[in-house]
Parts: sequence; structure tokens; C-alpha cells
Amino acid sequence: MAKANPLRQRWLSPEGVALADEVTARLVGGRPLEDLGLDVHQGRVDLRYLALATPQRLARFETLGWFVEALGALVTLRSVRLDGIDFSGAELSNLRCFGVTIHDCLFEGATCRDWRLWDTVLTDCSFAGANLRNSVLGSWDNERRNEWRRIKFVRADLQETVLKAAVFEECDFRDAKLRKLAFEQCALRRCRFAGPLREVVFDGREIVGRARPEPLVEVDFSGSIFDQVEFMRYRLDQVTLPDDPSLERISNYRSVVERALARLNGDDSRPARMLVGEFQNRLRMMRGADEDNVFNLRDYRNSSVPELAELANQLIAGGRAR
Repeated sequence: MAKANPLRQRWLSPEGVALADEVTARLVGGRPLEDLGLDVHQGRVDLRYLALATPQRLARFETLGWFVEALGALVTLRSVRLDGIDFSGAELSNLRCFGVTIHDCLFEGATCRDWRLWDTVLTDCSFAGANLRNSVLGSWDNERRNEWRRIKFVRADLQETVLKAAVFEECDFRDAKLRKLAFEQCALRRCRFAGPLREVVFDGREIVGRARPEPLVEVDFSGSIFDQVEFMRYRLDQVTLPDDPSLERISNYRSVVERALARLNGDDSRPARMLVGEFQNRLRMMRGADEDNVFNLRDYRNSSVPELAELANQLIAGGRAR
């Protein structure tokens, strides 16, 4: 029989439940925690394995003016600051943040599913091993966006998250679960990736009503494994690609694709028709002439048509659509 975790068990007694209620209400109301007799762990207030109280349990605090907003099972923070708190292993799902500042907090191994953040700034925090699935980590509202600076996402689960218009600066995504994601109009500066990236798009196209895209600045993918990774409307001169013989950076991608289509004119083979459809679709999505992309021979080798990889390689990579 597994031994109970004492850090989790301390919140389950009647006294622990009452303390969790009060902690949650103070976080929501922006009130200090110092007088609650909480331990300190490595210089931070120790809220490890806390389960945020639900608004139903917090209803009693509304009469005291503690600004609890009850939306089903949601806890909402507005214009408050969280500083120097250890939430490692905590259950923090369904959190809503509006104009919140979060600094020097640990969320390592925490459950942070279904977060929704607007105009929120996080600095010097760790989400190592955290579950952030189904969360909105990047949003654009009234020309304000979320900022993530010096954040550890190592081994974090970022699948099914929304990443629009956010700033990611000096963030560590090594071995994070990145699958079927789009970094849309995000600013990535001095970020590091490693491990598998599967069906990930870095979309720098300008879209009316959204943040103006910025160049990729010193983004390091040297330890990554690309599987259907795309770059749109970016130059890759400040990007370090994986040391992988299947990959090649293709400059001036529009002109390369246009020449490839010209060479495929009149070729009715199945591989040719597949590439024509792919290249025409890519041209429709392009917003300008000056962009790079990554050619990944392995992506084509994994198709069900053996000849596709050889033809694509002739047209796009070594042949450069001559």
C-alpha cells in the first residue's frame, strides 16, 4: 500500500480544509499570508499540494468583502500579485487570471489544467513537470498580452494549449510535451527547446487585430527532434536547428516553392500531385516573399508513398528547385 504524502494529507483534516479555504480567499483578495502560520520551504511560502478551495466553499467570505467570484468551479484572480510561493504538486485547475503578476513561484508537478490568463505577467517561475493542458497561456485583449519571462517549462505538458501573441523570453521548454500546437504571433527571445516537437507551427504571419509579430531571437532547437514542424513568415538566421541530417534550412522559401511547382507542371504521378497540393496550399498561406522554412526529409519518408521523399528532396533540399 502506497504511503500517504504528508504534504498532501495536511490539507485534508478539518483544520487543513479550513486553512485551504482561507489561503484561497486571501490569494483571491490579494491579502498577505504571513499571519497564517504557514511553513517556509526554500525561502517561499509552503503551499505544496494545496487544493484550491472552490467558490462554493468560499461563499462565506463574500460577506467579508474578500472579492470571491463564483463561476461554477472557477477561482478568479484580478489585479493581484503572487510572490515567493511554492505551489509544487498543488491542484490548481480552472484558474482565471486578469491583470495578475506572478513572481518567483514554483508550480513544479502541479495540476494547472484549463488555466485562462489575460494581461498576466509571470517572471522567474518554474512549471517543471506541471500539467497545463487545455489552458490559454497566450491571449490578446485590448492590445494587452501575457508575458512569460525566465520560466521553466521543462517536462511540462503543454498539449492542447492556446499560445497567441504571448511573450516568451528566456524560457526553457526542454522535454516539454509539445504536440499539435501553434505559437501564433508570439515573441520568442532566447528560448531553448529539446526533445520531440510533433506537429508544431511557429506562425509569424501578421493578422489584423492581433499583436504585431516579432523576429525569432536566439531560439535554440539544438536538442530537439522535429516531426512536422513548420515556420511561417519567419527568417531563421537567429535560430539554431537540431543537428539532424534530415533537416535543412531553406531560405527564400516562396521562390523555392514556386520553382518547384513549375518543375512539377505536367507531372501526373501520385507523388507529384501530392506535392503540388502541399505547395499550392503553402503559397496561399504566405503573407510575403521573405521567409524561411525547414525541410525535413524524415517527414516525407514517413508517408505511405515511397517515391515522395526522393522527389521532395530533389525539388526543395539539395536540388533547391533549380
